[in-house]
Amino acid sequence: PYQEGASEDYERFFERFYRGDTSHNSKRSGYGIGLAMARDMARLMKGSLAVSYKDGVITFSLSL
Repeated sequence: PYQEGASEDYERFFERFYRGDTSHNSKRSGYGIGLAMARDMARLMKGSLAVSYKDGVITFSLSL
């Protein structure tokens, strides 16, 4: 469980190029656009992609 996440703004996960890792460690790959693209695609199909946090667990929900 991710206990430190209660105060996190999870909607930021959907911002293009957002990366929660502020250390900018070059050993971590990725550009931070995957969730933004996934949400855009869900919306194009008249659906939604949401994130929630409860009891130390981050959950993503896709509805189409």
